[in-house]
Amino acid sequence: MVEPKKRLRLGDALLQDGLVNEEQLQKALEIQKQSGKRLGAVLVEMGVVTENDIVTVLGKQLGIPYINLSNYLIDPATVRIIPENIARRHQLIPINKVGNKLTVAMVDPLNILAIDDIQFMTGLVVKPVVATSTDINEALNNAYGNEGKMDELMEDLGDIGKDANEGGDLGNLEELDENDAPIIRLVNLVISNAVTEGVSDIHIEPFDKDIRIRYRLDGDL
Repeated sequence: MVEPKKRLRLGDALLQDGLVNEEQLQKALEIQKQSGKRLGAVLVEMGVVTENDIVTVLGKQLGIPYINLSNYLIDPATVRIIPENIARRHQLIPINKVGNKLTVAMVDPLNILAIDDIQFMTGLVVKPVVATSTDINEALNNAYGNEGKMDELMEDLGDIGKDANEGGDLGNLEELDENDAPIIRLVNLVISNAVTEGVSDIHIEPFDKDIRIRYRLDGDL
């Protein structure tokens, strides 16, 4: 019988990968004991490792995907599945819902209490992915402080449609850089999400002032 691979603690994994030495780790553990902060956060504050180092090691140890949220389109309706205070308390953000599965980006994907809370609260099965604290906080600020990236893109598209309906001058659209055009950015983000989630189909439903984007995964939409 093959023995399951033993999962290393974060500190041991960082040692094994040569990202910290024993002296740095012991100092960080002492600070952690006094402050109650996560070990990874302490090491980042010490300047020993970066947030990307932490999430890369976590992802490798746990077999959990790392998500770069700056390249990820999050539907505001999905974000609102979890109340803001809960999301900020546990440093997480829901990023996609397919069927009864909710993908949640987390700083600490081993936070079983948070996962259980969300599953009980939503009735959905949580699929954790790992992201940096900076990315999650920025995504939360964008989602709750503003109208989110999706809404911004939709507003840009709405302005273009308004100009067209009112007979405005659209000649300057030809001068837009391909990466600046709202529709190009929207499509790029939608496709990027689909590839990350491994979906088979993308369904786009246009409405008068909004659109709904749904993904099909394992037969669920």
